[in-house]
Amino acid sequence: MSSIYTIPHLKNLPSLLFIHTYAIGLFDKDVVSAWKNLKTVLKELKDFGELGLNQIELMLYYCLTAIEKNDRVELEKVIESSLEEQGGKVMGSLAYHWYSEGKEEGKAEGKAEGVKIGVARGKAEGKAEGKAEGKAEGMELALERTAINLLKNGTEIDFVAKVTGLSKSQVQKLKAQI
Repeated sequence: MSSIYTIPHLKNLPSLLFIHTYAIGLFDKDVVSAWKNLKTVLKELKDFGELGLNQIELMLYYCLTAIEKNDRVELEKVIESSLEEQGGKVMGSLAYHWYSEGKEEGKAEGKAEGVKIGVARGKAEGKAEGKAEGKAEGMELALERTAINLLKNGTEIDFVAKVTGLSKSQVQKLKAQI
């Protein structure tokens, strides 16, 4: 491939040359190489001051969606070496983007873990509550059966209530069912 500076109408327009070269890199799916090819253009763009740095920063934001995580360190080196001391703003933006991305990933992982823990706790609590309710219902049923057996054998209502712990009205209802 010939040098990008052989394209005559782009040679004196670094911002267009930057976009052109960057687009070729995206098409080739090699974003880091595209930024490496732009080293000279990056140096020229930074000479445009704040406007040039803003253009670099804008293209960097677009790039961050296409770059593989393992290529980030290499990209950081390319940009840092190309922009030298003026790259602080761009590097700060890059760091902030990665910080925000990491924060969002952390939130998602934390939420998923929280849901997992919540479901496990909910199951455990539900199981414990169900067990306690079942035990209580079983005890109530056993007491009622005991009361019915006592009543069938002619035991007085007051004595059945006292022995089983059931109320007098509950024992009377049970006697009516016999």
